[in-house]
Amino acid sequence: MDLTAPTQCSLPGQFTVSTDVAVDDVHSKTWQRGTLPPSALAAAKASCSALSLGNLTNWRVPTVAEWQEVSVKCGLLNAGHPGTCAPCIDQEAFPPTPGSSGEGYWTADVLNSVNGQSFDSFSGRVFRVSVDTAVSVRCIHD
Repeated sequence: MDLTAPTQCSLPGQFTVSTDVAVDDVHSKTWQRGTLPPSALAAAKASCSALSLGNLTNWRVPTVAEWQEVSVKCGLLNAGHPGTCAPCIDQEAFPPTPGSSGEGYWTADVLNSVNGQSFDSFSGRVFRVSVDTAVSVRCIHD
């Protein structure tokens, strides 16, 4: 295996992309391409619910499983090593922020009243985080 070959960090044919949204044609969902400012989980859910984008309303925070559907070659603890993508969400559908190695995003998966989960788009790992912590937000629509 040639580890010097470029890593394919996209999922060819999975997305139809416009300026504001990426439609996941495989899973029949629409993703916000940009992000909302970091916020606590309740505010993130409210922001997604109030979002109007691509002629769609009533967006929501994605689940861990939905983040995994748009991920490719995540390195987990070995993130950034040859053969992995960093960030590991489809880089054509969701271009990385210049100068950023990845970000954490809220998921809809809540562990209990004080802890939620965030998805690290750099490594593909899921972290426990206080629901009051400001975490980046990207919304999804069914």
